Amino acid sequence: MLIRYIAACGTSLIILKLGNPLGWLRLFATDYLIGFIFLTGLFLTVAVLCARREAVIDRPYSFNRRAVFRAAAAAAYVIVVLGLLVSSHVLNMSLSGNRWWRFPVIFAAGLPFFASDEWMIRHLEPRWKCIGVALLTRGLLLAFLIAGVLILNRENVFLVLIAPLITLFWIGLWFAAGVVYKSTSDPYAAAIFSALVQGWAFAAWFVIL
Repeated sequence: MLIRYIAACGTSLIILKLGNPLGWLRLFATDYLIGFIFLTGLFLTVAVLCARREAVIDRPYSFNRRAVFRAAAAAAYVIVVLGLLVSSHVLNMSLSGNRWWRFPVIFAAGLPFFASDEWMIRHLEPRWKCIGVALLTRGLLLAFLIAGVLILNRENVFLVLIAPLITLFWIGLWFAAGVVYKSTSDPYAAAIFSALVQGWAFAAWFVIL
């Protein structure tokens, strides 16, 4: 499993060296971060689909509207209550002007990663193994992101300063998505929750050029 993450992250860095497919978001340095998550998610999704075809991962799935609704409601709660009402005194959590259209784009860009991540990790047993793999993969994301910036894309060196904070955000988001998964037993509902919260947070936090 970790090999999939390493291969996906490494391939993403090579592609980003050639060009960022989400550079048109015009976010100071952080459009590189979003492009990295998007590409890594695409490659992990391909890996999951191949694994399912080869019966390495054999867990049938049917779309659950109720689970998706619960995930969206949970994301709205986190954004409105914990974000706008609590964290707004420290961080900007509101969307205005050109930030609104960036929110659905960042949501869509993050969804492949969170969906494949939930599908591969959340079911692992025992619990400590699931948590350990989740933390390790976030560490891999951090390591590859920093390496990519310092070696291949130094114009985005600002990311080195905030990457550890983003990693802590991802870790907290994974545990929060675990609550959604426990309530819905649906990995894709948990993924939608994570993508919505990340999309809103990144659209609100990052500096627009």
